[in-house]
Amino acid sequence: MTRSSGRAYVKLTPLPGPTLTTIATPIEAYGELVMPEDAPAKPMPCPSFLIEHENGTILFDTGLSPKGLADPGGAFFGGLAERYGFELDPSLGVDAQLAAVGKTPGDIDYVIVSHLHYDHAGGAYLFPDATFIVGVGEFGFAYNAHGIRQPFFLSNDIEPIRGFRWVELDHDLDLFDDGSIQILRAPGHTPGSLAVAVDSHAGRFIITGDACHHRIEIETGIPFAMIDQATAANSLRRLILLSHTWQAAIWVQHSQHHWDDYNTRCRGML
Repeated sequence: MTRSSGRAYVKLTPLPGPTLTTIATPIEAYGELVMPEDAPAKPMPCPSFLIEHENGTILFDTGLSPKGLADPGGAFFGGLAERYGFELDPSLGVDAQLAAVGKTPGDIDYVIVSHLHYDHAGGAYLFPDATFIVGVGEFGFAYNAHGIRQPFFLSNDIEPIRGFRWVELDHDLDLFDDGSIQILRAPGHTPGSLAVAVDSHAGRFIITGDACHHRIEIETGIPFAMIDQATAANSLRRLILLSHTWQAAIWVQHSQHHWDDYNTRCRGML
């Protein structure tokens, strides 16, 4: 991700979504991250990211389903709204957030889905004409998830998008072959998890998806509560290494602190 004088201008616009309000932050103990019994809950935002390049307009993640956010009873989410304490407000859907910055779903050429959990892929149905990019193995895992993993993959989200134009990546991808937008494999949270590196108008960022959820994971290099801890640790430490090599800030997607800091930076430099 070395800057060149010929690189295209890339505009990064963070789009807010609902905030999860019942999740606490782990602490480090004996080389692991653990959750104290009395740990207070902290807000965890669920944003999407609009990325504008001269060769195409990209959306990284699509947040929670606007259909579900318009359901006052929360039945669409199967109890997740109550469990995680997020607001059912359709103005926080990705369609409304795009409209707020003068865009429509038809303006989006590519949708990069970090993974298929309800808080990242819920608005995907709005973009039938886009090319979708996901990590290899994600669909198979989503359809076969069971036990504690199953509730995070909603058939209401996934069934409508099965027939869309999908590209499954088993490698990193420099999307426009100029180093400005690089899609990074980051399995561990789910088998097909992705992150994205953006060299934008506001600086260089690596946006993590759910390769991590808390800043302490970046500080320690230890992932928390992943389906495959060893793979997740390799992915996380690779993102940390790339952030040093590329002099890029890691944006923990669910971090309220990072949202407050980096969203302000991106908006303030437009």
